[in-house]
Parts: sequence; C-alpha cells; structure tokens
Amino acid sequence: MHPNKRVHGGFTLIELVILMVAIALMATIAIPSFDSSVSRNSIDAAQSELQSALNLARSEAVKRGKTVTLCASSDQQSCSTAWSSGWLLFVDNNSNSALNNGEEILRVGRAVNGRNSLAMSGSVSNNAIQFKSSGFSNQNATWTYCAADKVVSKARGIVVESSGLTRRSRDTNGDGVQEGFSAALSCP
Repeated sequence: MHPNKRVHGGFTLIELVILMVAIALMATIAIPSFDSSVSRNSIDAAQSELQSALNLARSEAVKRGKTVTLCASSDQQSCSTAWSSGWLLFVDNNSNSALNNGEEILRVGRAVNGRNSLAMSGSVSNNAIQFKSSGFSNQNATWTYCAADKVVSKARGIVVESSGLTRRSRDTNGDGVQEGFSAALSCP
C-alpha cells in the first residue's frame, strides 16, 4: 500500500440517494400487493367461518329436531339487517327468525374486517335463513363477500340451496366473476 493513500469506508452521498430511490420503488410495488393479500385472506377466513356456521345450523336443526336460524346482527344480541356487522346462530324455538328470551345462541359471528363487506341475497329474506329439523333450509340464498375496492372479480360467496347444502361460489361461465345461486355475484 502506498503511504500517502488513505482507505475510505462507507458510501458516498450519490450511492445513498440511489439506495433510497431503490427502496422507495420496491415499497411502492410491494405495499399494494401486501394489502391485496391481507384483504383476500380476511375474506377467505370470514367465508370459512360463515360456511362452518351454516353447516352447524343444519346439523343442529336435525340433531335437535328444531328450527335453527342464522341472522344478521349488529349487536350480537338481536337480529338486524347488517351482515357486515356480524351474525347470530341460534335455536329458534318458535321459528320467527328473531332471538327471543330462552332461545339458545349456538354461535356468534364477528364483523367483517376493515372496509370489506358482506351481504345476503335470499329467495325469501335477505336478513335470515332457517334450517328445519329435516335439514332443509327455508330458501335458496347467497352471501357475497366484497373487498374494500368493490372489484366484482374479487368477490367470493357462499351458496345455500333449499336442500340445506352449502358450497362456495365459483365461476361457471369463465367470465372472471363467480356465480351465486342464480346470478353472478355483485358488490354494492
């Protein structure tokens, strides 16, 4: 080594600026993808929870020989119209689709995360579905989960047939939008 030369360690200002620009570019690409992944996972979890509750409703109705109702609930103590706020599953002794004194709550569903939404479209009611002691439901229905951006191709659904069978929605015609019981899913 030459005695007059000094060895410098570290980065120059230009190198640091280039590094910061590269980090900023990577963040702008990664963050939206991460948000989309979180939203999709949230919808998948909520969809699984609701499908599990519907299957429980059917089996409990048969096991107990009584009507079991699943209804929207904004306070987790009574039925309402706000599916995104949560839901109640209960033994409906008088089959009136309302939680009354003495009726047993079987499960409580939590609100949908963030700005995602959940709505029900039924052939009889959009607020509740009943399963009879035969295992049949009182209507055909579809629950639609929509991401905050309301892009319909991202929507997912749960379908209940009057036979009481449940299934996840699927794209049957290849147009990129999943279908529910009788129509394509839509996001309000």
